[in-house]
Amino acid sequence: MGAASAQEIGSPDGAPSGVEGVGAVVIRVSDLKKAEEFYQSVLGVVQVRHMDVEAYSETIFAFPGGEGAKLVLVESHTPETPMSQARIVFNASAAETAVSRAVENGAALVRDAKPVPGTGGLVIGIVQDPDANTLEFIQRNEG
Repeated sequence: MGAASAQEIGSPDGAPSGVEGVGAVVIRVSDLKKAEEFYQSVLGVVQVRHMDVEAYSETIFAFPGGEGAKLVLVESHTPETPMSQARIVFNASAAETAVSRAVENGAALVRDAKPVPGTGGLVIGIVQDPDANTLEFIQRNEG
């Protein structure tokens, strides 16, 4: 199944949603430096910007070439700001490799990357990063 245009993705009443895709995924982390190292090692992302303000620090990453959604890591500096976990699905050309790299860099294995029956050949692997955010790697095999 190919990517749908913004006009093909609509609201329940069939009207175009105006949404063209994911712009960023924001993950709250407990240790920004540790999270930066983890995601750079696992995903190969490059830093686009870093910002420190009184309430929080954030680092924005992009995939090489700048295509696709940005990854934003945020560390709160105030105890009043609750930490929340995220679940992020990544398209992968090699789910097994992505899962292995994540585990080698401190992630907890939730599900080995393996084919999922009844999905037309999808290979899915799942890990949790050091802050218990769930990362799912999906490999779409042709044929």
